[in-house]
Amino acid sequence: MGQKKHPQDQRFEDDGSCCVSQTPQFVYFTFDDAVTVAGSRAYQDLFNANRRNPNGCRITATLFASNQYTSYKEVRKLYDLGFEIADHSISHRTPTTWWKTADYEEIKKEFVGMREIESKSTGIPLNHILGVRVPFLAKPPGLFRLLKENHFGYDSTVTNTGTPIWPYKHDSGLWELPLNVWRFKSTGCGGMVDGCRPQTKADTLTFLRENFRRHHDAPDKPPFGISMHSAWFLAPEWKYRKEALNEFIDELLANPDVWIVTPTQLLVWMESPVSKDKLYNYAPFQCQSRGK
Repeated sequence: MGQKKHPQDQRFEDDGSCCVSQTPQFVYFTFDDAVTVAGSRAYQDLFNANRRNPNGCRITATLFASNQYTSYKEVRKLYDLGFEIADHSISHRTPTTWWKTADYEEIKKEFVGMREIESKSTGIPLNHILGVRVPFLAKPPGLFRLLKENHFGYDSTVTNTGTPIWPYKHDSGLWELPLNVWRFKSTGCGGMVDGCRPQTKADTLTFLRENFRRHHDAPDKPPFGISMHSAWFLAPEWKYRKEALNEFIDELLANPDVWIVTPTQLLVWMESPVSKDKLYNYAPFQCQSRGK
């Protein structure tokens, strides 16, 4: 597997001047499974119009949608607000072991089929649906070949259990957006936030801040990915987690080093990196208007 080097190994300027201090601290949010009315309301609250990057553009997130229970009206509404729409399969079927052995044609039906459903149900262009995450993070054989041959842009299924790393390219040229493992009270709890269960708002804030620092204070400042299911904070007994998320997002935006982007924006930057002082006018990060 080929791994792309940190962008500091590329030149931001013709004279070769660059350093980690000129690398932005990228943060991205992703949410898995059905896009429901309740989930959509929560996303619009967390990423409301008052929350903006240093260039004044509204922050958004990426939705890895599966078909059952998804409201495509809400998907289109969120897309028009600038959210990235990605692919989490049609069926999200069980048992979990099915995904590890599914053959090429089976997974093609799931992922190419889901992309077609998303596009036909919303009017979102097929080439705007670029990311895939396999249910249960179970990688079937042939996945990367399937995604490359069917013109997806990236996978986000692989969990990285070591120190946080940057996205990298497979030998095929397909990008991997790794799920860097989360830690809670010094214990690893998986690549998704859901594996960690803070029991109070204060614990949740501490948990989010500590994992952010693991990325921001690392020698190569890898992007901080916050990936979860909305159920982690939507249940009434867990509303303190959403309160903590709201406060944490405000803290992120108060940090001039931070840019909250979508995975696709991040990968475009990695293909053509610029120093953070040039991001204000960087075309891929400009405000998006997608309304019909």
